[in-house]
Order: sequence, then structure tokens, then C-alpha cells
Amino acid sequence: MRIVKIEIRPVERSEAVEYLKVLPYANGLPNWEPAPASWHGGPEAWPPPRKPATEQQLEAWADEVMDVHFHPQAAFVDGKLVGGSAMLSLAITVPGMRVVPLGGVTATGVIATHRRRGLLRGMMQAMFEEALDRGEPLAALSASEGGIYGRFGFSPATMRARWELDRSDSRFIDPVSSTCRAP
Repeated sequence: MRIVKIEIRPVERSEAVEYLKVLPYANGLPNWEPAPASWHGGPEAWPPPRKPATEQQLEAWADEVMDVHFHPQAAFVDGKLVGGSAMLSLAITVPGMRVVPLGGVTATGVIATHRRRGLLRGMMQAMFEEALDRGEPLAALSASEGGIYGRFGFSPATMRARWELDRSDSRFIDPVSSTCRAP
């Protein structure tokens, strides 16, 4: 029986390019979220896959990976980087107008050959522990596949609707009078 060595740990600068290569936005694989998701207006459900990032792009992005507010974690199997995720150090205003530090989960992916092995769970746990060490008691994310993250304690915090209306199909109901005053 072969023993597989799994290691979950922060990414070092020398590993940043390999870290980026496992992420859908860098490797050209579909990320199942239109980009930019907020205004994708193409006829298809998802935009076509992008080309993989060039080595020059990856090198430029690798320097950004090491930013003090970006905290990448990676999953290694037998020394090969096969998964990555990260948290951004952010802040959120909570009821009572109090600002609370927040870890924003981003840049997550595990290569297809290594999914369903607990690697995402290990990266999430490591990120949560680091976030608490940094004084970030809350975590949030925006997920293209929300069902994945419930097992880590995430659930919908807001609902969003998007309406599009062609100007030619619309009109004002009642003209706004200059004598109207706001309450």
C-alpha cells in the first residue's frame, strides 16, 4: 500500500506561479461564473473558457500573491501543488455601525485529479485558523457553487436580483415635480 503525503500550508514566493496554475482564472479552465458575473450579457449561459495565462502574466501575478493582505494556502500531494485557496484581510460593518475584521475567501481551486480527498477542507481549516490568529473573527465569500461551502459554516447572507429593462419598453409613471420635497 502506497502512503500519500498530504501537506497544507501557506504558499512561498517560489511556489506562487504553481499556486496560480491550479486556479481556474489562471489556467483557462471554465470557472462556471461569467466574468464579470455582474454584467455578463452573452447569449450563452457561461462565457467561453479563457486562454491560460502566459508565463509573463503568471510571474506578474505571483508578486501580487505575496501581498500582505492576501493569505494563500496550498494543498500539496507528494510534494506537488494540487490545490489553492486564499483569504483577503478585509473589514465589514455590522449592525451597530461597528467595523469588524473579516477574512474574505477567494481564489479557490483543486485540480480535477485530486478532488474529493479532503484537500479543500484542509485549506479552509488552515485559513480559518490563520484568520483567527490575525484577529479576523468573521469569514465571507461569494461562490459560484454555493452548495460546496455550507459544510464550512457558510450560508446565504443576502439575496440578489438583477433586472434589465430596455429603455424603449419603459417610461416614467409620473413626472417628477420640482416642487416635490423629500420626507
